[in-house]
Amino acid sequence: MHRSCSFSSFLFFKLFRFMLGFVVGSNLLPTFAQAPVRKDIAVFDLTKSIDDPKNFNWFTRGTKREHGAHQAMWEPLFLLDYETGELEPWLAANPMTANGAQDVWTLTLRKDIKWSDGMPFTANDVKFTVEMARDYDTLTAMEAATMRSQVESVAVTAAKPLEAVFKLRKPNPRFALENFGGSLFGSFLIMPAHIWKDAIGKDALGKERDPADFKFQNPIGTGPYKLKDATKTAATWVRDSNWWSLKGGTPPFKKKLPEPLQLEWHVIDTEAQSKTELVSNDNKIDAAREFTLANFTDAKSQNPKIVGWDAAGPLAWNDPCARQIDINAKREPWSNPKLRQALSFAIDRKALAAGAYGNTAVPSRSMFPEYGAMKPFIDAVVNAGFGLPPNADVAKAKALIEGLGYAKAGDFYKKGGQTLSAVITVNGGSPNDVDAAKAVAQQLIPIGIDASVQSIINEQYWGSAVPKGEYEMVFGWLSCGSIAEPYTSMARYAKAAVPIGTRSPGFDNTGRWEGQPQKDYADVVLKEIGPLPLGHAGVPAQVAKAYKFLNDEMPFIPLVQSPRIIPSNTTYWAMWPAKGGSRVPMHSWGAAHRIIHGLKKVP
Repeated sequence: MHRSCSFSSFLFFKLFRFMLGFVVGSNLLPTFAQAPVRKDIAVFDLTKSIDDPKNFNWFTRGTKREHGAHQAMWEPLFLLDYETGELEPWLAANPMTANGAQDVWTLTLRKDIKWSDGMPFTANDVKFTVEMARDYDTLTAMEAATMRSQVESVAVTAAKPLEAVFKLRKPNPRFALENFGGSLFGSFLIMPAHIWKDAIGKDALGKERDPADFKFQNPIGTGPYKLKDATKTAATWVRDSNWWSLKGGTPPFKKKLPEPLQLEWHVIDTEAQSKTELVSNDNKIDAAREFTLANFTDAKSQNPKIVGWDAAGPLAWNDPCARQIDINAKREPWSNPKLRQALSFAIDRKALAAGAYGNTAVPSRSMFPEYGAMKPFIDAVVNAGFGLPPNADVAKAKALIEGLGYAKAGDFYKKGGQTLSAVITVNGGSPNDVDAAKAVAQQLIPIGIDASVQSIINEQYWGSAVPKGEYEMVFGWLSCGSIAEPYTSMARYAKAAVPIGTRSPGFDNTGRWEGQPQKDYADVVLKEIGPLPLGHAGVPAQVAKAYKFLNDEMPFIPLVQSPRIIPSNTTYWAMWPAKGGSRVPMHSWGAAHRIIHGLKKVP
């Protein structure tokens, strides 16, 4: 089987999936003396139809787990805390440990974990699932591909049935975080070996089975909910009174079931319909999809029980993919770093956040998302003098432009008869991005840059323009990746440039930044930051060292954090994720375990 792949490319597609927006066999169906009433049910908005509701093979494409499977049925090994950067052990007993070379990692599970059918959950389940992902490149899920690219072998001994030892293909200090951290959409999920053994090997006729063809029709997990039923438009999960954690596990775990007796995910076609159902008197859903500011404001005015991220104002939750402009270093005249610096000084980030985002966003100070876990690295950048100002410095912008021989001729700068212009390409499938890109252009025009926006369809944006470098400037989120450490985002610009027209592997360095400063930057990132363990005290200083090259060269311009308004209704349930807490509001993510466990019934 083919086993090679690029981690960064799969990371990008994992992020891309995040940004885009059955009835089962009767032997597993729970039985009830009485169906739960509405006040005991938590209902979530689902933006995508469940095309194959009898198939829970998450290794293959489609809506296979975001309709409750990895939020309620399957549990992660760890969950990442965005504010502390800690990996909270969930099914794991404690943090994973690595050898000195960072190429052997050891996982220890809690004792007494059970699958919902009563079978023990052990390291053999881990070994089986990881080896299956490693050996079958037909399993196309991004997490499976990442695992396949990194793991050489997994060892489990009879003497230590709760311990799995991973031998990596090469050292990776971020192995646990990248694969089992539960950040972004989700993590690599462990499957029950006693069921999935029928997905591999040879069938009765001697034909080799392909686990991509396996339909996990009667799914089980270790989580506090079991599947009741699923159709193309809804999935229903019921609380499992035999959840393993009620007996404690070792070390001690939750010992308490979540309060909702039933969880439901309902497919809703549009944001407008979602708003109607969120504010309606019968309160059809408790947690909605992402809303525009206008829709959120309207919904809240109709129903005061609707809440967002910040009770004191419109400020939204920052998703990991802050907005920025990447500049094609191969396109004249923007190949000159002084002009790129001028562009950065010309942009008023505070005005952009207020105008284009209605004060739901905050200006970016660096390329990183503004999470507590990233604070040491952001502080290092700012303290070194490389932090981005919230307001424009028009005088500096003009001085840099004029220092390169440009002079005003009418409304715009010109040099050698050529007008200084900037075409900002943007994904037309993201209206918020289109509006923000237009707002940036409107800031540049009065300064003397003939700026315009080119809106293209989503398929062209991601399929051709961005990866092939077929743009002058592009509005997007190409630094996305880091949440609790800086390397993942910084490494995206440490990759060597490829010619325009050739696809950039992993969507990295699509602006074709190159030259000695880029090489020096890459040396610091790849050779000095990359090998250091997570939490190493020397990382912030190395980040500042590398960031000098970004500051001098400005291959991309960070703008604002990316705001997401995910409204909830508190008629039946309180304690939805809010500013100041450790939970994120993305209820389609695997991290929704924290949301569900934190809900409290309204009296």
